Amino acid sequence: MESFRLIIPGLFGYRMQEYTTSTNKAGSYWGKIAEDPHIQELESSDPDVRTNAAAALGIPPNIQAVIAGNDMTIRNNLLDQVKSQLQRRHTGNGEYAGVLVVLLAAFGLANAGRRAGSPYSAEERRAVLFWAGAGLFSLLAAWGRFGFIYGLIYHLPYLSTIRSPMKFMHPLNISLIILSGYGLETLYRHYLARPDDRSGSFFQKFPKWWEKASGFEKKWFYGSAIFLLLAMAGFFIMRSERPDLMRYLARNGFDGDLAGP
Repeated sequence: MESFRLIIPGLFGYRMQEYTTSTNKAGSYWGKIAEDPHIQELESSDPDVRTNAAAALGIPPNIQAVIAGNDMTIRNNLLDQVKSQLQRRHTGNGEYAGVLVVLLAAFGLANAGRRAGSPYSAEERRAVLFWAGAGLFSLLAAWGRFGFIYGLIYHLPYLSTIRSPMKFMHPLNISLIILSGYGLETLYRHYLARPDDRSGSFFQKFPKWWEKASGFEKKWFYGSAIFLLLAMAGFFIMRSERPDLMRYLARNGFDGDLAGP
């Protein structure tokens, strides 16, 4: 879920509230990156998982029985006390790549799959696919224990010294920048470099363009429209879930001032 921070600025906040100099704490990070794994286990719906997590933390058996029980009120109160003693967050830098950068990168990558009218040479196409693979690998590695890649490469020599999987976001951002450059080059080669009559309004030119548009261009148009609708739906869903989000923040180390507008 936190991967969406690449295209949604401030989705989970930006920095640790302890280091936010502003009196407005609405930008404080409230995600789960670098959170103690026991916290997720203690919040599990499986009583056996909760019991094992409590036992691993050395919690007395009588408290373990309450944590494994079904009384949500008492259990949540105990969990709040336990979680306050564990590491909740150890990050906060908002990994925002930018909507335009990601959109151009996606456009550049999509053009690498064109069968007809490709803007790339064979060598350029291989380069685009390489950087796309490098970006995907970096993203999966950055997921840490929430994915499988980091668990594999961690055992390679010297890679175990990378304490935080978040560092793999750096090569991902580099890959996105390079791919966005290919996206810009594609726009230039296909649309800016060719002579065209640009007179008239958008509504006058669009029907003419649509008649001459290739299959790829029409698919990109439909995909962009669907993505825009999903983004709008996500925005309204997020707004409708605000009361639940407030309750979540209140139970996870924040006061009511964090919610913001």
